[in-house]
Amino acid sequence: MRYSFTGKLDGPRKILPGGYISWHDPVSDHWWQQIWFDSDQPRFRDLGRLTARAGSLRSAIDSRTGTIARIAASGPQSDRFAAARALTAAVKESTQSRANGWRSRVDELQAGPVVEGTWEDGDQDNE
Repeated sequence: MRYSFTGKLDGPRKILPGGYISWHDPVSDHWWQQIWFDSDQPRFRDLGRLTARAGSLRSAIDSRTGTIARIAASGPQSDRFAAARALTAAVKESTQSRANGWRSRVDELQAGPVVEGTWEDGDQDNE
């Protein structure tokens, strides 16, 4: 039986250097991975519960583990990829800045006193 695309695995639930396998433990409701990155032996990591996810299970696990960033960092180093990484970093910085601004505004609104009868233009409601 073939257990991998390349045929290098000789059995189920095994990984090779640079690989990983993910699974769900129904008793604890946690997701787990066995990973083999940057070490001489594979190791296990608890990903916790994956709740309130949007999108696929794989995208939820990838976002929790930083898989996309790891793959991007290990990719080709050509000028085209460098430009794409720079653009991605700029978009991420812009998005993070916008999110921080919204967080600050929400914090201000939650912390400040509520003034009833005040309109945006400064006119007071005379009721």
